[in-house]
Amino acid sequence: MVEYKKEFKESRLKFFFNEQYWNNVIQFDEHPDYKKIKEALSGTKGVDFLGVLGENVYFIEVKNFKDYRIKNKERLKNIGEDLMIEVAQKVRDSLACIISGKLNSTRHKILWNNYLKKIINDNKVIKVVLWLETDNIPNNINNIRGKNKQSRNTVSIATYKQKLQSKLKWLVPTKANVTILNTGNYETNDLAFKVNYLQNDKN
Repeated sequence: MVEYKKEFKESRLKFFFNEQYWNNVIQFDEHPDYKKIKEALSGTKGVDFLGVLGENVYFIEVKNFKDYRIKNKERLKNIGEDLMIEVAQKVRDSLACIISGKLNSTRHKILWNNYLKKIINDNKVIKVVLWLETDNIPNNINNIRGKNKQSRNTVSIATYKQKLQSKLKWLVPTKANVTILNTGNYETNDLAFKVNYLQNDKN
């Protein structure tokens, strides 16, 4: 029986990682080394999770806008322009924090070194996963506007993905592999984790 022992709560969602396949999975923005850098350099941002699946490092950012469409309306304008910039900045800062951790961490140098060795290996691909929950996002990839009475402002996953990829060009296009997931489509991606929606959680 498969066991999902590594559990993290983020944005009214609970993530369960299968440690048979995942290595070095951490809630990155809660790690003490990241917090130390953030305190020292105002404006530093970090992704929610880091982990290794197979031989690739995954940068995972979670955004749950479900039931909060009005509150996050500005961030989703222009095909999520502001949101995708934010995510790309978090990937950038997370990379910098990994390097700093490898050089300066007093207790976790091996962890950061394991990430860094895979990131700089030309045969490995950096995986960026944006978990994006919204009220209207469709799982089809065929068009920008939704059909069958969906909102005029609905944007497909493929369009959001293209926008995020454009913001990650600095990472070298051939190395930045972007996936956008949500509770409606993630089971079709073989990423060895499960997600539960915490209906009554307001945090």
